[in-house]
Amino acid sequence: MSDCGITVLHPVILQNAEEKPLKSYNPIFIDKSLKKLIGTYQACIPLRNGNLMINCENIQQISQLLNSRFLPHGVKSCKL
Repeated sequence: MSDCGITVLHPVILQNAEEKPLKSYNPIFIDKSLKKLIGTYQACIPLRNGNLMINCENIQQISQLLNSRFLPHGVKSCKL
């Protein structure tokens, strides 16, 4: 089945290193920051614990998110 060319992309979770949850940031600011960093993405979903789940369109976007610190105040990313 590896010859069929289907690739499953896992979402990336953005975590905030501070007490302030990411869902308290302006959603327009987050959207513009994400688009500036990785381009068009599939979805940005706020989670109950205050983190954000980003569904990327390709593997390059995932690697850019995992290797960057694009939001202020110590936001870090981790792969789900």
